[in-house]
Amino acid sequence: METTEKQLLNLFKRLDATPDGTPVTKSILILSTPRSGSSLYCDVLSSLNLIGECTEWFNMRYISAYAELKGLKNVDFQEYFNFIKRKTSGDTGVFAVNAHIEQYLSLINNKLNIMQLGFNCVVYLSRNNKIAQAVSLTKAQITDKWSASSKAKHPLPGTPPLTKIANSLSHIVASHEYYVENLKSSCDFEYCYEEFSDLSNKEFFIEPLNKLGVKITGSIDLKTDQRIQSDKKSDVWKTEFTDLIGHTQHLL
Repeated sequence: METTEKQLLNLFKRLDATPDGTPVTKSILILSTPRSGSSLYCDVLSSLNLIGECTEWFNMRYISAYAELKGLKNVDFQEYFNFIKRKTSGDTGVFAVNAHIEQYLSLINNKLNIMQLGFNCVVYLSRNNKIAQAVSLTKAQITDKWSASSKAKHPLPGTPPLTKIANSLSHIVASHEYYVENLKSSCDFEYCYEEFSDLSNKEFFIEPLNKLGVKITGSIDLKTDQRIQSDKKSDVWKTEFTDLIGHTQHLL
């Protein structure tokens, strides 16, 4: 099992060795809040082999991994963007990317508005249970373990870090609020984790493909290699944080 940094470097080594794909003619953007199941959603879409490889290509850690591979001190975004499009579209001609709202804002601060890249379809993913989402984000931030297949760099504390969970919850709510106020009007579909995560309703995945004009022949099989990271410690943290919020409300 490898750390996130090692996984990302290996990802770009693989891409660098991959032949250029079909020139991109269509593109899809998956907007999301962190720990909303976007990795699972993108993995399912990518597994259909109807779009390109979908992940957080605009994440600064991904861009840093590309810079390390190429030996660059500064990355020209247009060159990076062209590299990603060439190497991830496969034979589909569809570029796909997942961007958290915070990543979108980071690029905005660098004078880059990805909403101006002309995406043919934009999907927004959120999560109804925001306390569970905040706990998941806090665990990932502490350990730097962002998937079940990555190696943790730091251990979790013995007691729930309630302040960190509260900060994570604030970040998630602020991200969602920014989406509603600034990006919602540009979005074609909105789905929540609690609806699409069990993969029983294929419409959550078929609708964006139809919007793209991607031809679907026959039935499709939804599958993912993503594994649930929630565990007993997650449940304890959720319970203690929920109890704290409830107790605070009672005091008020």
